[in-house]
Amino acid sequence: KLVKNLVMLSRLDEGMPLPDKSDFSLSDAAWEAAEPFEMRAKAQGKSYSQNIAPDLNMTGDMAAVQQLISILLDNALKYSDDGGEIRLSVCAQHKNKVIEVYNTCPPDSLGDIDRFFDRFYRADKARTCDDSGHGLGLAIARAIAEEHGGTLSAESDETSGTTFTLTLPTAES
Repeated sequence: KLVKNLVMLSRLDEGMPLPDKSDFSLSDAAWEAAEPFEMRAKAQGKSYSQNIAPDLNMTGDMAAVQQLISILLDNALKYSDDGGEIRLSVCAQHKNKVIEVYNTCPPDSLGDIDRFFDRFYRADKARTCDDSGHGLGLAIARAIAEEHGGTLSAESDETSGTTFTLTLPTAES
């Protein structure tokens, strides 16, 4: 899995386009990607909610966008506090599609938010020796966002949590 992720990042870095771009329902893709996370959150004693606007469509690589959403939700589950809250929002704002993933987290676990998208960066030093990841997920997510002409950013309210925001431009016809 690590090698596969590194190869994908390398291809995106080299400007090699994602191979499977087509028109698809972003709403349906988000529902499919998010489906397993509600049960995982419940099993971990965390609160999960989602608000996915209907009838949102886009052109791109559906599997890559679903991977991006899964990366953000997986990250939210890993780094949210005990009994924490995770929220997914997918909507249209102005001429963009916006995906937001929020999670509560203890303020001392945030790490350096400016480095979240660096390869191999791990905010929680206590997790560096387990097998919960390699610190590539957010780098992959940002590369996928950029390949779709979008931006992926992170903001933290140091008292309650972190929000990752993906903004995707709507193609003009």
